[in-house]
Amino acid sequence: VWGVGVATQKANLNQIPMGRDPHSLVLRQDGTVYHNNEEKNRLPANSLPQEGDIV
Repeated sequence: VWGVGVATQKANLNQIPMGRDPHSLVLRQDGTVYHNNEEKNRLPANSLPQEGDIV
């Protein structure tokens, strides 16, 4: 399980998965982009990041 994103200093970094609060935005391993516990976008299934990709 992985995710990559950005957060403000107010984000709770101990809360997993990230993207559940208004202070973080994260791309999750399943290709979904979450912010404030809402799915904001989804990558097409054929373009999910793989090991070795640069994000």
